[in-house]
Amino acid sequence: MKFFIDYGTGGEPQCCEANDPGDAMVVADEGVTLTHEPIVIRNENGRFVGRRDWHENLDGIRNQSSPIQIGEGYYGDWRMPMYVQVDMD
Repeated sequence: MKFFIDYGTGGEPQCCEANDPGDAMVVADEGVTLTHEPIVIRNENGRFVGRRDWHENLDGIRNQSSPIQIGEGYYGDWRMPMYVQVDMD
């Protein structure tokens, strides 16, 4: 499947071939930079499948398990929608 990673830079989203959104999240984490914007992953149909929000400090993150520190801020854990998507042709 194709996933598109938007780092919030204003440029074109990065295309990523992956088996599932979890694999695309690993690719997104490797390419993260300081943008102060959320990282968003969408599938090839444009459906939102994952998001990592920016926080200025750990207060907004609380006890999340895998925040990423970039510069003087943090990206919290990945959040995924609570629905199951079925694409019909």
